[in-house]
Amino acid sequence: MSTTNNRNADRTDFRYDEHGSVTEILIFDPKTIERNRNAATTASAWDAVRSGVGVSMGGTVTIAHDQNRRPVEVQVRGVDGDVLAQVEQLQRRRSNRRGKTDMGKPISNIAGTNVS
Repeated sequence: MSTTNNRNADRTDFRYDEHGSVTEILIFDPKTIERNRNAATTASAWDAVRSGVGVSMGGTVTIAHDQNRRPVEVQVRGVDGDVLAQVEQLQRRRSNRRGKTDMGKPISNIAGTNVS
């Protein structure tokens, strides 16, 4: 299945394996990549990658989901398919005093460096 953004040609492809797990592949319009090339953001690494920040021309973003369809890992891939950056979403659940659930913060691995 595929969806396309109406404002540009950004596209999201959804792939399902034999167990029903889903993988999203984000393909960005060259205009989106150019706009993000020199942009700064205050978003988390997780959100920045999902919006195309750090993606090279012709590159993609792959989002892996767990068996409950929660996104657990985001990878920036170059035009050749090599992983250039990776952000893992911790699935550790914590509850505060009010019973609100917190998923923990993402861990980034960009060019071999861990940032949390």
